[in-house]
Amino acid sequence: MGKRDGVGKKIKRELTRAMLERTQSMDTKKMMSVFGATEPVMYDDVEETLNVAYVNRDEVALAMDIFSPKVERGTELPVIVILHGGGLFMGDRGLERPYSRLLAHKGYLVFSLEYRLAPKADIGQQLDDVCSGMDHVGKMLVNYDVDFSRMFMVADSAGAYLAAYVTAMHNSEKLCRAIGYKPSRMVYAAVGFLSGMFYTNKTLQDQIYGDKRTDEEFRKFMSIEHPEIVNNIPPAFMMTSCGDTFNNYSIKFNKVLKAAGRPSKLVFFGDEELQHIFPITNPEHPKSIEGTDKMLAWFEEHANIRREKRKTSPEVSKNLKQLNKRITDGSINNQKVWACLKERISVDPDNMKKTAIIDCTREYTYEQMFEEFERYAKVFSGLGIGAENGSRVALCGAITAEPLFALYALNMTGAEVSLFSYPDFLPDGMWKSMIEKEKITDLIITDIMVTSEVWEEIKKIKEKYSLRNVILIHSLMGGPSIGPAELIYNEMNYHKLKRRSDTVFIDDLFEKYQNEETRFDESTGDRIAFITHTSGTTMGTRKMLPFTDRVFNETLTLIPKGQHQFIEGKDDGKQLRTLLSFDFSSIMALSGHVHCILATCDTIVLTFFGFMHPKFVRAIDYYNISSVSLTGFMVDKWLNRPDLDNLDLSSLKIVGMSGGYISPERMDIYKEFFRSHRYKYDITAGYGMSEAGGKPMFAPKQLNGDILGFEENESIRIQDETDGRFYKVSDGPRTGIMYLASKVRPDNTLDGNVIFEYTNIDGTDYICTNDLVHINEDSSISFAGRADKFFVNNEGKKFDAGIVDMNMASHPFIKNCAIVPVMEKRIHDTMPVLYVVPAVKNGNSSESVRQAFYDVYVKYKKVPIDNLPTQFVITDDIPLNSNGKLDVYRITRERIGGDAYNIKPVYKDDELVNIDVKLVRGVNSMIAGTLPMGMQNNSAYNAFDIFNAATPQEKLFDFSAFDPLRPWKMFMPDKDEIKKHIKMPEIPEPVKKAALKYGNRLSGMSNGRKHITVDFED
Repeated sequence: MGKRDGVGKKIKRELTRAMLERTQSMDTKKMMSVFGATEPVMYDDVEETLNVAYVNRDEVALAMDIFSPKVERGTELPVIVILHGGGLFMGDRGLERPYSRLLAHKGYLVFSLEYRLAPKADIGQQLDDVCSGMDHVGKMLVNYDVDFSRMFMVADSAGAYLAAYVTAMHNSEKLCRAIGYKPSRMVYAAVGFLSGMFYTNKTLQDQIYGDKRTDEEFRKFMSIEHPEIVNNIPPAFMMTSCGDTFNNYSIKFNKVLKAAGRPSKLVFFGDEELQHIFPITNPEHPKSIEGTDKMLAWFEEHANIRREKRKTSPEVSKNLKQLNKRITDGSINNQKVWACLKERISVDPDNMKKTAIIDCTREYTYEQMFEEFERYAKVFSGLGIGAENGSRVALCGAITAEPLFALYALNMTGAEVSLFSYPDFLPDGMWKSMIEKEKITDLIITDIMVTSEVWEEIKKIKEKYSLRNVILIHSLMGGPSIGPAELIYNEMNYHKLKRRSDTVFIDDLFEKYQNEETRFDESTGDRIAFITHTSGTTMGTRKMLPFTDRVFNETLTLIPKGQHQFIEGKDDGKQLRTLLSFDFSSIMALSGHVHCILATCDTIVLTFFGFMHPKFVRAIDYYNISSVSLTGFMVDKWLNRPDLDNLDLSSLKIVGMSGGYISPERMDIYKEFFRSHRYKYDITAGYGMSEAGGKPMFAPKQLNGDILGFEENESIRIQDETDGRFYKVSDGPRTGIMYLASKVRPDNTLDGNVIFEYTNIDGTDYICTNDLVHINEDSSISFAGRADKFFVNNEGKKFDAGIVDMNMASHPFIKNCAIVPVMEKRIHDTMPVLYVVPAVKNGNSSESVRQAFYDVYVKYKKVPIDNLPTQFVITDDIPLNSNGKLDVYRITRERIGGDAYNIKPVYKDDELVNIDVKLVRGVNSMIAGTLPMGMQNNSAYNAFDIFNAATPQEKLFDFSAFDPLRPWKMFMPDKDEIKKHIKMPEIPEPVKKAALKYGNRLSGMSNGRKHITVDFED
């Protein structure tokens, strides 16, 4: 209130306020009738969702209406955000419903917003309401197929005034400071003003501006003609008429825009009958239809202009030319990994506004992602975690954004990062020996992996090996791949650890080091950046693969176009969304599924647990995923799930299959599964090896059979199985062991210790794949089996196939048998499976085979227990090769059929006393067996089994009996206490608030994060 306000003015102001509030109670239909509104038309081709609440402001619940055209799934829709008028002190989104239906009928996805009304809210608060609504629309767009180059805004009357400000705020820091609120992140190609009431500063200043009318900084911008507004408004289309009370406003503002050189167009209808906001009140009037069509055509014209400008910008073209030169000559790789990534992305400033990461319920643009990198790097600089102190950090995180931020931030400071996996911290996991043998200096770990008991173990290890820092990271859960039990446990465990005086969370360090100067590592690519791991083992721990910055940057050359190179047909160049199946600990995941995706400016989607959770597949439909990489055993688990009958996979453009050999017959089953769920394309089959830097080989989709693919001549050598010599692919057809060479390869030593051996052939280092392949006439490469019949895994354990074959085949119950090497991804090695032809095949054949095992291994002890196969398969016959010998590789290739039985040794007082067998139902024999002694607990696949395994009383695929707490029960001390909390009808308020805190944040608050949606209550 101003100093010169007298009693008369105060009385007048209060009377005006009372009059306005009474007006606001007017029924919407009555209000519309004042402007000659007609009965609304309903369209059969429009779906509408009304009253979608998105924020509460001063006890006023704001909501939106959504109108969507009924189109074929996958059709990318243009978007219109519409804003109602009413003089800023009356009206609501209900006014816009008839016109919104018309726009949706014309093919646009429409979001109708509202805002608090004056005098209860001043102009700044109203603008903030609109920005909040626009950002909420941005979060919701993940649920639709949207063409982000065709985003528009339409507003009428006083809504046009607000629309002019909020669209200008996006590009004007001065305007934002004066208003006192942050802008929306929504960017529009054009805006439409219908009967715009642009000059509100002439009337009702007290009620509209409130205390801001005395704010000198704000008063500069009260005129809509201020250059900060005029020069930052998107291309503007205006519509008015002779009968419009405020037509002079549109005429005047159009002249202002033209004078400033801004693109604008005014459509003026001379009809007296067309009153104020006639397109809103009477959208079916011929003139309304005509004006709307002109507006939409103008929108599309300027969307095209904007796209062309972005393509032909001289500065961007110059940057792209320089970037391509550096990529071609390899000089771009001579820097830190994070710097190489940023150089690739920032070549076009528009890239920084694109979505980089969707993490459960949160979303980050590339700009925000790089800001997070540096925020974490400030903490690590303050703690001295970097190159200057020779830091080697073990990073073990969930599949969420926070560990990824930490990873790149550590690269900024020059720390070496060893990527541990979640299963490494399961009971009997390898984390302790990995810390010792890899000489870890610091540990950063997601808190869900740390119970109080595990924390005590970590403290002992910290003291034993003099770890400098142990930092916990807390990640929020949400989305379709998380159940309520996991969510509650995550928050309860977090609060339990947070209450301890000896834990340090990364969030506690952000404020402390927010002003810390980042100590960037300026090295040129020669230092170790990341140590990834395979699922196999060596030296008693998981096999380490150290990559320097330069070599890791070069992995981008393996898939230069990222996922785009696998798109069938024409690539429209739009962002792809890739769903991550695995954690970041392998080179395949870190480079192929994270770094390559980000380097091509696409989006990665993180779901906390990845493939290990049975709800993982639901994320494909929920997030409109474009690309996903899977393994055969994952899809095997989905094949017979009745809860997936209605699963919609139509958003997918690319499905990649890797992780081991997949027979053509099995691949056909997988293709049928995806097609039955509306996937339209073929499956990309890939072959790669971590020790070769993840170098991929892709099978051409048009070829059938066991084709792994084609490969350039110098990158492959074949060791002939007959003469032992090495041959090139061009030397013609032959069968032998495949050796791979790649310029993108890890160091095979760490701290002077040899991790694995390269084989030097003709002056080039090759890695042995241990895969038997056949070179065909057309130079394609076919899989022929595993080369090592002794099943030597990376720990040096041997399985003597010959002694098993000999002793089992000599038993009277066995007619013929053969040990077959079957790839088992849990231990990154082949597993021994005995194919058996019983002497007499009948309903009791399995018991006869079991008796044979008992006699050989228990009764007569002819074969050591270390040579017990994982399974046996009863089959009708075992094929012979051309030499008359049992052809074990043909069994693998052709997937010879038969009933598979798990083999389980029974001990009493550490002595083998019996052999049990159990028929395997519904799963592929490759993943069902009991692992040989000493080979368990080596990879994430064990955690997958924990999540998905059924009890003996349950059917294998009875997901109604799924227990989401099963993974945690193995190390949660107070099981009954946890269950008690879960059964409570009311969730504890602190837990609920913590779980919802990110979902309820408004745009621009916290760490600049955007949020999609949190359905915690459901």
